[in-house]
Amino acid sequence: MNDASFEASGGNLAGLAELAAIMMGGAQRRVDVTAENVTNMSTPAYRSRRVFSQIFDLRQALPTDVVALVAEGGAALKSTGNPLDIATDASATLLLRSADGYTQSRAAQLHQDADGMLVDGQGRILQAEGGGDLNVGSGTPQILKDGTVLVAGQAVGKVGLFQVDDASGVAGPNGRAVGHVGGGRTRSDRSAEGAVLHTGMLVAADVDLGAEMVELTKASRQAETGARIFSVYDDLLGATASKLGELGK
Repeated sequence: MNDASFEASGGNLAGLAELAAIMMGGAQRRVDVTAENVTNMSTPAYRSRRVFSQIFDLRQALPTDVVALVAEGGAALKSTGNPLDIATDASATLLLRSADGYTQSRAAQLHQDADGMLVDGQGRILQAEGGGDLNVGSGTPQILKDGTVLVAGQAVGKVGLFQVDDASGVAGPNGRAVGHVGGGRTRSDRSAEGAVLHTGMLVAADVDLGAEMVELTKASRQAETGARIFSVYDDLLGATASKLGELGK
């Protein structure tokens, strides 16, 4: 065995080990994402994610895992009976402000704080039409389908129904971060014309337990494939060591 063939075989063995490690890591990542989906199956407006394998380096042809949202369809609405539970249709999003920035969400479970703000369970403040925090003052608020907020029959503000920033929509149990706080305005004040606000309703999570079982099966097979590649790598490494030993005699 000359130097060139030895270096080539060493490179091939290293490539096998790297591929096996990628396969095993990808299987674990698939399990983790599936577990997160199942955990959030009761979380309003949660959108499930999937692990997709793509090849970015054509020189080595090694797969790279990408976690992406499942394509959004017509997410179902569920009735809660709570008048401060609100949900938008698919053409619009709510904006919620926290100290870290703004978050898009198609649904929010709100309550009125001591300052008259409508906030969700994490303390994020609902944004008004045109930007800025929505302050409804004292009294019991009533939210209409166009977002107008009434207190004692008088309009005191309007819920902002904004255009979704991009085609990926909104994601996650906490929504999708879209910008940072600054100047008392939201990142985007583009109103979604014709959007409808549903009160006493929330957007149901899109988690499908059947699909999650399929993902776990894929993860199991991927892990088995990685283990077999490791076994082949070990056998080849042993055979190479044995051959080198014979040549050294």
